[in-house]
This record gives sequence, C-alpha cells and structure tokens, in this order.
Amino acid sequence: MKKNILILILLSFFSIAHTTYAYNEEDLQKLLNEKSCTEGTFSSCDLQDAVIKDVDLTGADLEGANLRNAVMENVNLTDATLNETILVGTKLYLVQFSNASLQDADLTSAKMTFCDFSGAELSDANLKGASLKGVKFNGSNLSNINVEGVDFKYTDLSGANDFNGKTCGEMSFGTCK
Repeated sequence: MKKNILILILLSFFSIAHTTYAYNEEDLQKLLNEKSCTEGTFSSCDLQDAVIKDVDLTGADLEGANLRNAVMENVNLTDATLNETILVGTKLYLVQFSNASLQDADLTSAKMTFCDFSGAELSDANLKGASLKGVKFNGSNLSNINVEGVDFKYTDLSGANDFNGKTCGEMSFGTCK
C-alpha cells in the first residue's frame, strides 16, 4: 500500500513538473532557419509563449503570426514584415524593428524596453496599455494608432509622422513637439 502511494506521489510530481509550450516548435524552427513561417498569403505561424533570443531575423516574414505572450530579447527584425501580427502581452527587450512593417499589428499590453522602431510603418497598430521604456519611433508612421493608456515619458518620438495628426519635431522626448 505504501509503495502504491509513493508511486502515485511520484507520478503526480512528474506530471506537474512537465512543461508544455503553446507555440508550434516546427514554426519556430522554420522561422529561425528560413526567416519565414508563412506558407501562403493568409497563413501564419503560432509562436505563442515562445522565447526568441539573440537572433538576426532581418527581412523576416511574420505576417499574421501569433506571438502572444512571447519573449523576444536581442532580436533584429529590421525590414521585417509583421503586418497583422499578434504581439499581445509580448515582452520585447533590445528588439530592432527599423524600417519594419507592423500595419494593424496588435501590441496591446506589450512591454517594450530599448526597442527601435525608427522608420517603421505602424499605421493602424494597437498599442493600448503598452509599456514603453527607452523606445524610439524616429521617422515612424504612427497614423491611426491606438495609444490609450500608453505613457510616452521615456520614448523618443523625434520625426515620427502623423502622431495625433502631426509630425513630431526633433528632440520630441516623451511628447510630440
């Protein structure tokens, strides 16, 4: 009897300790190997909860991808396509989005630290409730973005286009001047 209880306890421990990932491992490998995880015009990949670190994805095609609650650290997405990408709750640290296209991207509640969106296309993106620290939007297109609840205190908006209907001047830190 004691042996059966011990076995049940051990089985319970191992089932609790087993970690499951929401993302599709094949999609992650395809992205890392081919800089794309799309098969066609409207298909996308599932990278929800994925951890992506120290990788160069310059020019990658992530259109429509699900990156909900993912962690991206030291990732280069310069010239990448992330239109309609789901980045809800994503933690972004030292991510380079220069000249990337993020039209209609959903960055609701994303935590962005030292990210660079210089020259990026962010029209119609949703940044509702996002946390921005040390983020640059120099020369980005910010037309029709949702910034409800966003604090731009530690953000560089210099040269950002169409932010609340105007182009931000040089030295626009924390506010569009």
